[in-house]
Amino acid sequence: ALKKKGAPLFRCPDFSSGIINGVVDTIAVIGDLFMLVMTIIQPILYAMIGRASGDLLIPLTAAAGVFNVIRLWQNLGPNKYTFWGGVLYLACALLGVFFNVLYEIICVAFIHVAIGGSFVLSMIPFIIAVSNAELPGPDVP
Repeated sequence: ALKKKGAPLFRCPDFSSGIINGVVDTIAVIGDLFMLVMTIIQPILYAMIGRASGDLLIPLTAAAGVFNVIRLWQNLGPNKYTFWGGVLYLACALLGVFFNVLYEIICVAFIHVAIGGSFVLSMIPFIIAVSNAELPGPDVP
C-alpha cells in the first residue's frame, strides 16, 4: 500500500500539503484500490486462460515495481539510500526480466546464471535501503 499508516483505504486525496503532494496522494488512492482488485483477479485470470494471462498482467507488475520504489523511499524515511536502493532494486529486477526475454529468443542455458544473478543482485540495494531506514519523528503517530 502507498498510504500512510492509519490512513483508511477508502479516502479522499489530501491536497492540504500542496498540489504535488495531492497529486501523489491521488495516485496512491487509485493505485491502492487498483492493486487490491488486481491481486484478487490475477489468480482467477490465470486459472481461466493460463500462462497467456501473464501478457495481460505485465502492466500491473510494472506498476507494482514502481510502487515498490515509492514505498521503499517514502515509508522507510525518505533519504538518498532508500530512494536509490529502491531504484536500483527495480533496475536489477528488470535486468532479470530482460535476460529472461533474451533466453526465450536465443535459448542458451548459461543465461540462467544472469537471470538468477540479477534477481539475487536486486537484494543488495534493497538491503541497503532497509538498513538505512529512519525512525519516524516524535510527531508521527
